[in-house]
Amino acid sequence: MATQSRNRQRIEFYAGRLAGAAKATQAATEALLASCEAGIEGTSNTPFNDPSNGATAAAAFRARHKSGGLSKIEADPELRTFVVARIHVMTFNEIAKEVAKAFPPKRRVALSSVHRWRQSYGQFLPVQSAKIGSDR
Repeated sequence: MATQSRNRQRIEFYAGRLAGAAKATQAATEALLASCEAGIEGTSNTPFNDPSNGATAAAAFRARHKSGGLSKIEADPELRTFVVARIHVMTFNEIAKEVAKAFPPKRRVALSSVHRWRQSYGQFLPVQSAKIGSDR
């Protein structure tokens, strides 16, 4: 009888503690949710590229002082179209020779430039079905 009474007391004790913990967890969850909603509502009026944001100023600085620039192929739309039309049907050397025939010396690119462009940009192009080599 005494052990049943003691077990009942333990069960009631732990049930009370669990109920208290559940209430505390619920209160903390509600407070966190209110805080998140207030944070979301507070930031929705502030633009992401706010000039007072130091990160934006740092990004602008890095963009202005970035070494290099666009490759010759990316900077020249006509040259880019010419290379894209041939990238899947000719070798890099053949493309460089075709560019040399079709463009003036300042717009020509070397084999290594075509390869570097293909590694950076051209690898994501869909395969063309046109046979460029047959229309020479």
